[in-house]
Amino acid sequence: MGTSLPEFVTSIITSTKGECDIALGNVIGSNIFNILFILGISSFVSPMTIEPKLILDSIFMIIITILTYFFAVKEKDINKYESLTLIGIYLGYLTYLINT
Repeated sequence: MGTSLPEFVTSIITSTKGECDIALGNVIGSNIFNILFILGISSFVSPMTIEPKLILDSIFMIIITILTYFFAVKEKDINKYESLTLIGIYLGYLTYLINT
């Protein structure tokens, strides 16, 4: 949350100014950078063990990334219904995390 919140705020501001491509690229690019580069550097410095529960989280993240890609490529934008779908999935995922 700490590393993604600034990108989220920046994306909201750019979206209100009509620069939706920057918003989408900012969020996806930042998250991919955080996952691959920061996790890679951390693992290089101090090897990590992966809990089995994280495998499910990783699979969920990959599926949602693919879904977002299809939403964005289909009509070259993400409409309000697709946005509500993604928000609903996120809220459902948060509920799952809280209940497990």
